[in-house]
Amino acid sequence: EEGAGVMAAGKFYFGSSKTNLIHSFAAAVTADDVVQILRDDLSAFLTAGTKYYMQYRPDSGDGCEGADSGIYNFVAE
Repeated sequence: EEGAGVMAAGKFYFGSSKTNLIHSFAAAVTADDVVQILRDDLSAFLTAGTKYYMQYRPDSGDGCEGADSGIYNFVAE
């Protein structure tokens, strides 16, 4: 999109409901605007068999601030 900001930094938010995304982890943003979780061990708060929700949010001051991703869900293994 013309005039769109360039994504630089953000976090993934996780929680047990769409309205309770209380755990946040830093994301790595590549030159192609691909975001990845930097921390690969999320077992500190994930319980196997439990459904979780996650969303990516650009950091405050980022050129894409407010362009949050959709909220997705998964079941922890």
